[in-house]
Amino acid sequence: KVEGGLGGVGEGGGGGEAMAQYWRVAGMTYLRYGNLCAEYARKAVKEGAKSAAKERAPFTMVKSEWEAGKPVSKEVISSTK
Repeated sequence: KVEGGLGGVGEGGGGGEAMAQYWRVAGMTYLRYGNLCAEYARKAVKEGAKSAAKERAPFTMVKSEWEAGKPVSKEVISSTK
């Protein structure tokens, strides 16, 4: 075991002690942590690459409503509408 380490992967901290998720210790939900990471990653991208990334960003998803275990309606949601 590495002395003075954080008990993370590769530090030999597999002695049964629980490794805390740093986002949880900071009082965040995983979703908030992920959104914050994405926000900072978007801010770090240079302007030329940022406009190219925005062109690739459109998405499509399907919203389905279910009753009695069977889908009763589908709605396609697209960011390009």
